Amino acid sequence: MQAETTIVISYNDYSCAWENYASALTIENSYRIGSNLAVYAARGRNSLTMAQVIHNGDWSCDPGAVENLRDGIVSRTGLTTNLLSAINPNTTVLDNVDLLILFGHDGFSFLQSGLNNIKAFLDRGGVIFADDCNANPNGTFASSWRSVIQSLYSVNFTDLTPDNPFFNTFYQLSGDNASFSSTGYGTEWGQNRLQGISVYTPTLEEGLQSWQVPEPASLVFLGMGILVSCCLFKKNVSYVSSKRFDKE
Repeated sequence: MQAETTIVISYNDYSCAWENYASALTIENSYRIGSNLAVYAARGRNSLTMAQVIHNGDWSCDPGAVENLRDGIVSRTGLTTNLLSAINPNTTVLDNVDLLILFGHDGFSFLQSGLNNIKAFLDRGGVIFADDCNANPNGTFASSWRSVIQSLYSVNFTDLTPDNPFFNTFYQLSGDNASFSSTGYGTEWGQNRLQGISVYTPTLEEGLQSWQVPEPASLVFLGMGILVSCCLFKKNVSYVSSKRFDKE
């Protein structure tokens, strides 16, 4: 089973474009990124619950961005998208949300309770999208978010590869950079690669869909075969047979 990419970070300030403070080209690209994000986080379902994260930095520097993003997702994808009030992980369990949006300029941190709630959210397959409003991979916001994730999983962000499912859940994006190219739908001020971290989520139902599960009867026959083999092994008797128990 492959781990799911559940944490994505952008250094391109898409939230500014979600507030419509950019050219038409940049705005449309940013909504396309957000639409793919939403469909990815829905994981095959026809509905999604999302919320913005409250932190101790300037978490609401683009106050209309998340609501606009929700509207853009619905109009482009048709996905039923429920936007909750902003959530503070320090004080709120994140059980009823699928997608969290986090952005700002300043450095920030969470209490241990917040870290615990974020990890529980990610471990069950929730998705977090962090957008650096500085558009600076070396800025204070980006550094703070990397520190948070490092404290939870002891891993570093790496560039999303072009074949990551994130890039083709709804719109077909090239994935060669944060957008596509200067001649297509692409951001016009920052084209830093999107980065992410994959988290193994054993309880994620969608992660099991490609696995063929044996029928109950087959499991019984398999167990009987193991028991017979063990008994004969203890008696030092060789046992080789192609007989199928389900043909009795």
